[in-house]
Amino acid sequence: MDKKKYIRDNLFVFICAAVTFCAVLSTAIIFKQHPLKALPLFISLVVMLLQSRVSRYAFLLGGLNSILYAISYALMGLYASAIYAFVSSFPLQIITFINWKRKTKDGVTELRKMSWGVRGLVLLGFAVIWPLVYFTVSSLPGATQSILDVTGTLLGIVITVLSMLRFSEYAPLNLVSVCISLTTHTMIFMSDISNITYVIYTVYSGICLIAAMVRMKKAKLVK
Repeated sequence: MDKKKYIRDNLFVFICAAVTFCAVLSTAIIFKQHPLKALPLFISLVVMLLQSRVSRYAFLLGGLNSILYAISYALMGLYASAIYAFVSSFPLQIITFINWKRKTKDGVTELRKMSWGVRGLVLLGFAVIWPLVYFTVSSLPGATQSILDVTGTLLGIVITVLSMLRFSEYAPLNLVSVCISLTTHTMIFMSDISNITYVIYTVYSGICLIAAMVRMKKAKLVK
């Protein structure tokens, strides 16, 4: 691999990662954020850098990092997100890494598209399950931002499953998830200023996901 070409092709994302690292570190120190809340964000900087390259290693590192996120979300009162991170995101991302490895040739993983029928079934399932999860989670003591929490969590599950099955639709849905996460963490930030670290990171993750979609199109990874 041509290292100079690799750096040149990813220079913008590298710069965003460096700026985000400095911003998250400084605000975490200034606003005295709990170390367990900040730690997974620093690991996620590398995860999203890998995501921007549509690399299967993003799922390996991201899956392990989900354990830390579960602890962090529980501290914020985002119980649906905490359960999802530990029970779903952690094991499924590890499985995704293994599955992508089997379908990778010359460092490139071939993705595929869903049929409209499958898309309809996914949407129907989401609509049926959402109210059941919402009323369960919102009744828990200390639960915060339940609507956004549940919506983001269920969407995260859908995205994790789609990526595991190598469906390219996981990428645009990830952008929707980022918008929900940004709204959620902004709402929490209004009552807990230390959560600005999550707001900063979410903006960075959105940039990485856009870079991933551009790479998918340029490299013609979707078949």
